[in-house]
Amino acid sequence: DGSLLFLQHMISKMDKERGSRIGIVPNGSPLFNGSPGGGWSNIRKSFLDQNLLDCIVALPKNLFYGTDITTYLWILDNKRPAERKNKVLFINAVHAEYTRLLQKNLGKKRFEISDAGAADILSIYANYQNVTREIVYPKTGEVETLEVAKLLDYDEFFCTQVAIRRPLRLWYENLTARWQELCEQDGFNPDDKKYEGIRPALELPDIDIRRSDAELFAYLKANKQKVRKSKEYAVYRSLFGRVSEDAPEVHDDPFDASSPFIADSSLNDTERIPFKENIDEYFAKEVLPFTPDAWMDRTKDTIGVEFPFTRLFYIYRPLRSADEILADLAALDATTSTGFSK
Repeated sequence: DGSLLFLQHMISKMDKERGSRIGIVPNGSPLFNGSPGGGWSNIRKSFLDQNLLDCIVALPKNLFYGTDITTYLWILDNKRPAERKNKVLFINAVHAEYTRLLQKNLGKKRFEISDAGAADILSIYANYQNVTREIVYPKTGEVETLEVAKLLDYDEFFCTQVAIRRPLRLWYENLTARWQELCEQDGFNPDDKKYEGIRPALELPDIDIRRSDAELFAYLKANKQKVRKSKEYAVYRSLFGRVSEDAPEVHDDPFDASSPFIADSSLNDTERIPFKENIDEYFAKEVLPFTPDAWMDRTKDTIGVEFPFTRLFYIYRPLRSADEILADLAALDATTSTGFSK
């Protein structure tokens, strides 16, 4: 991301002895883009590790000539007061109360920050604490008491991305028909050495009956077929296994029910768990009720940092009822009909 790269360049020029302060206005993507452990996330993490991030201000739309998107003022400081250590202030200045409408649009620029709005933003930043303001909700004209500034600990923005795995579940049936289909496919070589044990197995009676993974290999073993290596298990699973939610789980060793499950790669998922939450408790509360057979692969843990500005200041407002919408449509229809009759 160009903004983050430029910001890192600016950081490299900071005066470490006398102190420096940086201000930069990027779009929203540097706040959250990129997955944990990736470059974007690690750059954000470096700002927090060095105690540099001081404040982020969300600015109103339509402030710039070439774009109408929301932009953000980032302030970084390498000589922060002790009371601000590992804290950051988020200011939500997107509201109309902070703007002044231009007499004439300049490209996509329709507003500028008003003098009163700028003074209020500066005052909030100087006080460095949570702030609420009376804000008019433009869709209804109602006045609401909203948070416009939140003082948060750095830990609020760290998360652990945990790999979630679910077991592979396979049924085996009609193996001889499946083998014939494979032999007719271009590029498939039935004489490959790794398939040498397949043909004798297919000649066994009842080989086409539906079986689970453990049942199939137990049947093959009982009929003195050579299936005692993981490579041989993999051949049967890849050629003949049919994934099904109602099938029993597949164990790494089909002859050992205590061996680990094999994960179904198509069901791999991740959860981003905030640092302040216990990972095991989160997993039990947020994952297991929906996927009881899931487990965590903690060897794949990665640390991420993102600044979810929109979520921090999100206000839930119930949707209008169907009756209200239908009444508005009926009124509009009546007005339209009256206009045509005239």
